[in-house]
Amino acid sequence: MGHIPSGRVLRCLSLILLIFPVEVLDATAASEQKWLRISSDHFTVLTDGSEKQGREVAIRLEQMRWVFGQLLMKSKLKLSEPLIVIAFRDDKEYAQIAPVRQGQTTSDFGFFIEGEDRNYIVLNLFEPESWRAVSHPFAHLFLDYNYPRTQPWFDEGFAEYFSSLRVDNKQVQIGGDPELGSAWHEDLGNQTAIRNPPRSLTEVLAAPVWLAVPDLFTMKHEIGYQEGTHHTMFYAQSWMVMHYLLNKNKLAETGNYFDLVENQKLPVDQAIQQAYGVSVTQFDQAIKDYFHSLAPLFAAVDASKQSGRNAGLTNYVDTFPVAISADDVGTSRQDITEASARALVAEMALRLPEHRDQATHQLETLVNDPKLETPIARRALGWLHLQNKDFEQATEELNRALEIDPKDVSVH
Repeated sequence: MGHIPSGRVLRCLSLILLIFPVEVLDATAASEQKWLRISSDHFTVLTDGSEKQGREVAIRLEQMRWVFGQLLMKSKLKLSEPLIVIAFRDDKEYAQIAPVRQGQTTSDFGFFIEGEDRNYIVLNLFEPESWRAVSHPFAHLFLDYNYPRTQPWFDEGFAEYFSSLRVDNKQVQIGGDPELGSAWHEDLGNQTAIRNPPRSLTEVLAAPVWLAVPDLFTMKHEIGYQEGTHHTMFYAQSWMVMHYLLNKNKLAETGNYFDLVENQKLPVDQAIQQAYGVSVTQFDQAIKDYFHSLAPLFAAVDASKQSGRNAGLTNYVDTFPVAISADDVGTSRQDITEASARALVAEMALRLPEHRDQATHQLETLVNDPKLETPIARRALGWLHLQNKDFEQATEELNRALEIDPKDVSVH
């Protein structure tokens, strides 16, 4: 992949990954848990699983972060708010804590929660590559802190491109259709055809008419972590424009384009002419020609229609060696208490209205038991009282948290 520049990964604010077991919300089973904290350069993995499992998760996240930096040619990456990632080992336990959308628990293997004080990523480790389910909001998160806010097509196009990422100990695969799914459902070895599956981005772009580039580049779209469907022409075309810009090494020209339209207030067609050296018509045709040249995308769509075929095996365009192998990631191990882990899960669940009552009960159970009380549980209840504008009770809880741990930055 010629456009990927060389670079070294530098230290940034630590992120926290929490991996929780089936019994995490079950007080009767909590005493049986054993917890480990596996820390790498930029991530901390808290797990009730093996050290090997925790280390593997840390490696994948380090690789994911590295790829982001390479795509945007950033040697330094930063986050201004804590990122806490909670990954449940058990499918059923994850389902109990997952968001409810339109009356049904989400079928995604991960979700993102945005907050003013911290952000959360929650994963279901029953799926081997569950981190891929949150790669789109992961890209948004790092864009927010490491790239100037631009126009919606750029942010959404980049996030879609990034969400196609696959990585292992040897190579990175990227550039496939992130919204491609199989037309078949498999259950206990039996396959059934899915009625009216959503169209992939490749299929959306197969339409004879695309959005005019000036319309795409000026389209209003609320950028955020909780988005609706991505199976639209806006997402498809934004994805392909970014696909083209990244693979043709045109990020520098794109920076010039944004300066022209946002700072100098030039019309889109004039800005494209000056930044890219071609007319809008030529720019549009270059992207279409590039799209039709990506044979792996069309092969993957064909494979997804066939029973017994795994479209994901061919759903990528670019492959390059990963600079961070398992041997390159140093880790350390530390034992932790399960009471803190239970409090952290409940603190996250407070952010989900449908789970708030259950989380509140869990936290109150913890703080009412001297053996289980933690500053985490106290600060979580303080946050809840702040949301309810009960400032007196919030102050009491936060002061108690500081009495237990005066160094807790989150409380301050």
